[in-house]
Amino acid sequence: MKKINYTVLFWAVTIAHLFCIYMDWPQQRIYTKFLLVPILMWFLYTSASSEQPLKGMWRAYLGLFFSWVGDVLLIGEGANFFLSGMIAFVTAHVYYSLFFIQTVPVKKETVSVFYKTLIGLSIISGLIFILLRNALGAYQVPILLYMLFISLMASLAVHTTTNIQYKKFALQTFVPGALLFVISDAILATNKFYAHLPVLDLAVMLTYAGAQYFLTKGFISIKKVSHP
Repeated sequence: MKKINYTVLFWAVTIAHLFCIYMDWPQQRIYTKFLLVPILMWFLYTSASSEQPLKGMWRAYLGLFFSWVGDVLLIGEGANFFLSGMIAFVTAHVYYSLFFIQTVPVKKETVSVFYKTLIGLSIISGLIFILLRNALGAYQVPILLYMLFISLMASLAVHTTTNIQYKKFALQTFVPGALLFVISDAILATNKFYAHLPVLDLAVMLTYAGAQYFLTKGFISIKKVSHP
């Protein structure tokens, strides 16, 4: 049987999803959104073999799984669905963070990279929060907490570049993936609470798809580096 090209499949479904958003087809965009993360989970699963298992990869799987749960919940209308979706994505970021810590532990000689990234992201998050503060209402605390967790995740992703063995592919996968996640959520929050521009929905999903794809490619690259 011919091997499935998951990269082509994933981006084909992503393009279909973006088209459904552009055409304002709400039912069809639900179907395409449901498929995105499961494709990546299967991509990750099929990249392993009995001889070369993806050791410790359960954290990555759970990160992807809770991302998918968040996708499903955010389709719903109302505050309860939105907050539940945020909780699901916070959980995803926790598992991604655990994966990065397990892969490249933060040490005394490398902790400055983590702190510098975290400070930079905290400043950016603070500026976004100031912009949105008056429009957030009861969401102020949940949004602040979410910003903290995603900033921690992205900082730990950047920190993986301190490992010489992983640096090259971390710069190509983990770093763009984590930063695209930050950008996607910043656009989502700005659009939901401030801008209200339908066209920004396309930017949210494009950056989100890129984020999950690059992170998954990074997870797969761990196996390739560990088992040349």
